[in-house]
Amino acid sequence: MGGPGSTRWRHHRKMTTVESCLVLDLDRVGRQTDRYRPGSEGLIQLKHGLHRFDFEYRIEAPDSSTRLVRLSSPEWDQWRDIEISLVNIPAPLGGITWFGQCPAERDGSPCHRRIRKLYCPAWRDEFACRHCYRLTYESVQQVDSLERKGHAICRKARRIDSSR
Repeated sequence: MGGPGSTRWRHHRKMTTVESCLVLDLDRVGRQTDRYRPGSEGLIQLKHGLHRFDFEYRIEAPDSSTRLVRLSSPEWDQWRDIEISLVNIPAPLGGITWFGQCPAERDGSPCHRRIRKLYCPAWRDEFACRHCYRLTYESVQQVDSLERKGHAICRKARRIDSSR
């Protein structure tokens, strides 16, 4: 019972990884726009493998604590506007920290999860957070559970050592 080849894992489809997706890093947009200064416009180039995609962005400010990032791209069949709401919260050491809100709908209601990166898998043409697309990381799929437990023990030991 349970000999070599007795499982069905060969037919198991792995989850899509964030590394295989087009990634929109909102921190990068923030650095290019002087921390989301209203009225900022520009071009951001996203890479996926050997392909490059150009996106035009524009920052709008409906009020002082909210920003909208509007993305447009000719790479799709037609120019399409994507609105990403940005909200700020006070940073622990002073100042403010900006977060994006996921623009996707999940189970019929808006996700609005606070994010810094949005992903677009090859099988979709919209950006959303990794939770909406149920994405995982390559490293999670490469490490088995015993090794993961060993890593967790090492991390805890390092935290204890660093707190002394």
